[in-house]
Amino acid sequence: MVRVTPSARARIGAITIQNETEYTEAELREQLKLKIGREITSDRLNRGTDGARKWLAKKDFLGARVTLHRGAYDAKSNTVPLEVTFHAGLEVRVTVEGAKVPARTLRRLVPIFEEGAVDEDLLQEGPARIARVVRTRRLF
Repeated sequence: MVRVTPSARARIGAITIQNETEYTEAELREQLKLKIGREITSDRLNRGTDGARKWLAKKDFLGARVTLHRGAYDAKSNTVPLEVTFHAGLEVRVTVEGAKVPARTLRRLVPIFEEGAVDEDLLQEGPARIARVVRTRRLF
């Protein structure tokens, strides 16, 4: 038999940042959007890490990883400390030679930007999409 006694939801305790990027800790905390003292929910933690990873991907770090580890629950303060690791990976830049393609259009055409990851199949699909658009001169 299991008895569950509902109580107040645990809150976010101290947030420790492991920074493996070129950005300041303050910038990373801002992108994480997790505040000390707020209630912990899986959705809140997932949105925070996903948003931070997408922010790094927009900065051309397509292999970026943001991982979150929960510490030990402190019953006295009803908090859980968090440790967040930001790993940027390699910066990926895509250029087109022989045609002028606006950066926004390039991001739309090359699937590695949509997926936020570099993959051989996605890299092969990009040039074909660009060639079709350049041939028909529909760049915007």
